[in-house]
Amino acid sequence: MSEPSVVICWSRSRSLAIAKRLEEELPKIDPAFLPWTSDSIEKGTLWFDELHKRLKSAKVGLYIITPENNGTAWINYEAGYLHRAGVVGFGLVFALPKTAVQGPMAQFQVTETTGRDLKRFLEDLAATLGVKIEIGDTHVERLMSVFDKVPLAPLGELFPDLESLFRRKTFEEPIDECLSADWLHRYGGSRETLALLRAHRGAIVAGAPAHVVQSFDDLVSAIDSYADAMGGRLLTSRPKDTLRDDGGLALEPALVSALERRRAEVHAHLQRVVAPWPTPVRREALQYQRYADVPDQGIHVLRQLDLELETNPELLSEEQLAACQQSPWELDRAVFYLSLAYRKGNTDLAERLQQIQSALIRDFEGIDLLAPDGDVRAAAVGLWALNELLRKAESGIVEALTKDARRITTWTKKLADEYSCHQKKSRLLRDRQAQLEDTLR
Repeated sequence: MSEPSVVICWSRSRSLAIAKRLEEELPKIDPAFLPWTSDSIEKGTLWFDELHKRLKSAKVGLYIITPENNGTAWINYEAGYLHRAGVVGFGLVFALPKTAVQGPMAQFQVTETTGRDLKRFLEDLAATLGVKIEIGDTHVERLMSVFDKVPLAPLGELFPDLESLFRRKTFEEPIDECLSADWLHRYGGSRETLALLRAHRGAIVAGAPAHVVQSFDDLVSAIDSYADAMGGRLLTSRPKDTLRDDGGLALEPALVSALERRRAEVHAHLQRVVAPWPTPVRREALQYQRYADVPDQGIHVLRQLDLELETNPELLSEEQLAACQQSPWELDRAVFYLSLAYRKGNTDLAERLQQIQSALIRDFEGIDLLAPDGDVRAAAVGLWALNELLRKAESGIVEALTKDARRITTWTKKLADEYSCHQKKSRLLRDRQAQLEDTLR
């Protein structure tokens, strides 16, 4: 068996995924492009001995650089070892501009994943290995296919110390239990954290899915709001550190409420980053989630989809429909209800009604009645869809579903009562309840 001519150096999961695909595709361009990665070392072999043996015998070193391994010790170690051995080195960057490459790697010829750059890389690789081959479009396309389905990077690789930044009194201790009353230190802690998050945003954008990036940006905004509130009130008014009978600080209740609400928002957004929801089925779900409570914005997104589904009720495949039903995203679940409501024909009406009722029960059981800022619009759309189909159904079908339908109206009334301080949400739910009760009479 021929000795590998190209040693591929990698660090972290995405870099490894690219390395394994290059191991498959490079020999298909030319058999002389024979790659090797340390992931190929057999079990039981002395890992470092085998690695150093391959590094010494290599003719070319190819370094896979991603945002999460850029400048890390291991990728620099391998690059330095090969450089000292006189091996020609190529850097291949993914989701990163050439100019952002850090450390010793910046000294090597660096290739971006564009057609022009990849063609130049293949020509230079062939010249270095003494291979006579005319690089054409098919070769470049084969190499470009390596980067089509690169997995997203785990958050732990993109920002390893994220959660540890919030294990400090600034974020963990209630404001009225900060007996030291060192407001400047607390404010400084929030600003320091904010600066670190902003410095890491580029890596998050390059490696995380869009909804995690949005959650990350929301977290940054929440910390900024929390810091501004502390700077605007605690540092300027310098409240006295008088103690209450229960041992807490006797601060102005409105001040405590405002700061604690912002501190809670920081933790809520942090959880959405470190334990993110799955990718939404509909990309519009990101926009809707952000603007659901902004007048006209959230409802505009929903109305656009409503019109689209009314025109083409078979828009979603059965697989997508099932994913929408189970999705935690409000808009996805609303799309599920609208799709079933607009589907033509009555042959499967009973089945669709049962699906809607089951999904509504799941929605109602999942709504946290102690979270008045929660969105109830998906459930409201589901109630509308249920009512629309019940009105079309024969009396026998309606009678079979009446028990669960009345159970749903009871839940709707209870939820409307809980949201009584939010007039729009409460009125929306009461309207849906009245329509459904009228249909069931």
